[in-house]
Amino acid sequence: MYDDQANERKVQNLDRLVYSSDIGAATYPENARAAAVQLDDIAAVLRDPSTRETFGGTDLPSVLVKIVNTPLPAVDAANYGPHLQVLEQVGRVAANLVADCDVNRDRLATAGEGGYPLPTLQLITKRPLLPLQALRPLVASLLNLTVERHGPSVAALSSHDNLVAVMTLAGAVHTPGAWAEDDADARSGVAAWLWTIADNLIDESSAPEYSLSAADVRLFLPPLQCAAPREAPVDDDGDCFSTDLTLLTHATRVLERFNAADKLDHKEIMGDTAAMEQMLDFVELALIPSWVEVDDDEPGDSEKTLGVAKASIARTVVSLLAEAGDVAPTWVWERVQAWLDMNDRADLVACALLSYGNRARSDAAAKTLVSEPGLVARLVKLLVPGTPVIVQHALLGLLRNLSIPADNKRILGAAGVVEGVVALDPWCSARDPVGSVQGGAIGVIKNLVREPVAANDADKAANSVRFLAPVVDAVAAAASITEINDNDDGILSASASASVATPAPGPEALHAMIARTNDPALAMEGTRVWAAAIRALASVPLATATAAQRTAWSRVSSARVLADLARMLVAGEQHIVLVNEGVVALSLLAAFGSGSGSDGDGDGDSSSAAAIDAALMQPQAVTTKARVEDAEVETGSTRRGADVLARVLAPRADRPVAAEVQAGAVTLVRLLNGGAVRGVCAREIALAGDEGRSVAAGAAELAVLATAKDKTTEAQQ
Repeated sequence: MYDDQANERKVQNLDRLVYSSDIGAATYPENARAAAVQLDDIAAVLRDPSTRETFGGTDLPSVLVKIVNTPLPAVDAANYGPHLQVLEQVGRVAANLVADCDVNRDRLATAGEGGYPLPTLQLITKRPLLPLQALRPLVASLLNLTVERHGPSVAALSSHDNLVAVMTLAGAVHTPGAWAEDDADARSGVAAWLWTIADNLIDESSAPEYSLSAADVRLFLPPLQCAAPREAPVDDDGDCFSTDLTLLTHATRVLERFNAADKLDHKEIMGDTAAMEQMLDFVELALIPSWVEVDDDEPGDSEKTLGVAKASIARTVVSLLAEAGDVAPTWVWERVQAWLDMNDRADLVACALLSYGNRARSDAAAKTLVSEPGLVARLVKLLVPGTPVIVQHALLGLLRNLSIPADNKRILGAAGVVEGVVALDPWCSARDPVGSVQGGAIGVIKNLVREPVAANDADKAANSVRFLAPVVDAVAAAASITEINDNDDGILSASASASVATPAPGPEALHAMIARTNDPALAMEGTRVWAAAIRALASVPLATATAAQRTAWSRVSSARVLADLARMLVAGEQHIVLVNEGVVALSLLAAFGSGSGSDGDGDGDSSSAAAIDAALMQPQAVTTKARVEDAEVETGSTRRGADVLARVLAPRADRPVAAEVQAGAVTLVRLLNGGAVRGVCAREIALAGDEGRSVAAGAAELAVLATAKDKTTEAQQ
C-alpha cells in the first residue's frame, strides 16, 4: 500500500532539486545525482498501476517537462554525465506514468510550456545522439504516449519534420540486418519502437497532410535490408531478425499509407535509381534467413509478416509505375516485365501484371503496350487452368484495360485471348467467392465482342464467334446446316437448321453463373455480354455468313439468353444504360428471328417475336433496399420486363427517359407484332394520357394498334 502523502513529498523534493540550481552551476552535478535517485524511486513506485493517477495529479508532469526542456551540457562538460542520469530516469518515470493511463497521457502531453512530446523528440534527435542508456527510456516514454494514437500526443508530433526526425533517428540507432554491431539487440529494439511511433503518428483513417519526397522515401529503405539474402548465419541472429521484422512491419505500413493517399512524389522517387533498385530487390529477393526455423508445410508468423511487407512494397512499386507513366526508366520496366516469366513466383507475376494494368489506363498507353513485342504472347501464356487466383485477378484487369481501344480488339482476339479467358474457367462455382475474377473475365469478353465492324464479312463479329462458336463447334455446325432462308433485310438469320451437339464451354459457364450468382450487378454484367454479341452478329449479312457465324447467332437467340435479357431489364431499371442495351438486343433478335436453329441445350426455336413477348411477360423476382429509421430493410417483389418497357414509353414525371431509349422501346414493341407486351404498354400509355403525362414519340400509335387488335379479337369471338 503506497502513501499518497509520501508520494507527494517525493515530487516536491524532486521539484526542489530540479529548480535549486542552474545546469551550469557547480552544485548541479550533486543535485542531478540526487534528482536521479529520486526519479528512480518514483519510477519504481509507478510500476503499480494504482499509483499512476495520483502521481499524475501532482506537479510531476510539469517537472518532467522542465527537465526535458533544459539545454544539454557539452559532452565533455562535468555536468553532462549527471544530467544523462537524470534524463534516463525521466524517461523511465514518464513511460511508467502514462502506461495504460489515458488521464496521465493527457496531463503529460499538455503539461508545462508546450507539453512533453515535442521537446523530448527534439532532445533525442539532437546530434551527437544521447548514449543508448539514456535514449532507450526516453524513446519508450514517447512510445507509451503515442500508443493507440493518443490525440494530444500525436497532434504535438504530427508534422512532416517530426516524422522525418523519428525515421532518421531510427536509422542512426540501428542498421537493420547489421546484427554484429555492439548492443545489436537493444539497438534493434529501440529502432523498432521508433518505427512504431512513426506508425502511430500516421492515422490510417485519414490522409496525411503532406507528401513524401525521394529523400524521405530513402529513410524507409534500410528496414528492407533485414530480409536481404545472406551467405551464412551469425550466432544469436535469430532474435535480432524477429525484432527487425517488427521494425519492417511498421516501416512498410507507414509508407503504404502515404502511397494509398497518393502522397508520394512519384516522378522524383522513380528517378532515384538506388531507391527503386532497393524496392525491386526487396519484392523479388527478400527471404527469411536460413538460420531461422520455418515450417516447410505451413507458413509461420515470420513468413506471413515478411509476405505482408513484400505485398506492401509491391503495391507501392505498382503505384509509382502507374503515376510516373512515361517518366519511368526503361530498366525498371524491363525488370518488371521479366517477372512475367517467373512461373514459380505468383506474387511477382501479379505485381508485374498490376503494374502494366495501371499503365494501360489510357487508350494511347493500351495501344502502345499491345504493340510492344512479345507482351501479348506472354499474357496469353498465362491464360491457362490452374493459374493462381492473384495472377488471374491481375491478368484479367490488365486485359480488360487493353481490350478497350477499338484497334486492340482484333489483335487480342487473334492472339487467343477469348479462348484463353474461357480456358481459365472463371465462371465455375469454385470461383464464386472471387467475384473480382468472375467480373474481370466478363469485362474482357464484353470488351472484345464489342469490336468494330470489319470490312470483310467473314471477319465480322470475329470475337463473338470465338466465344460463342469455338472451332470444334463451327465444324459441327457446318456439317449440320441444311438450309438458309433469306429475309427482307438481307441480314444473318439463324433460320438454318444448325444443330451443334457439343455446347460451347464459355457460354454454358456464363449462363450457369448468371443463374447461380447472388450478385445482381455481376449477373447484369454477364448479360451485357449477350447484348454486345447480338449487336456484333447482327452486322453479318446472311448471304456471306459462315457456319460459325450462324452457330453463334443461334446461341444468342436461345430461350436462356432471352430470359437473361428480360431479367436485366427488370433488375437494371434504375440504370437506363442497361435498359437501353437490353432493348436494342431484343429488338435485333425480334427483327432477324431465330428460325429453327438450336444451340444444343434443348431450347429449340426460341427467339421469335412470340418467344420474346413471353419472356418479357414472365415475372422476375426483385429485391429492393431501403432505409427505415437507422436500419437497411430488404423488400422482395416481382416485376415484368413488359412493365419496364411501359414505364420507358410513358415515364413518370420524376423519372424522365432519353428520347433515344424511348425510340428503341417503341421499335421493340412494334416488332413484337401485337403480343401481350403491347397490351401492357397500351394500358400504361392510356393511363399517362389520363394523368397528363407525356409519352414517347410513336407510343400513341402503339396504343391504337393494341386497341384495334383487341377489337378484332372480340369481333372474331
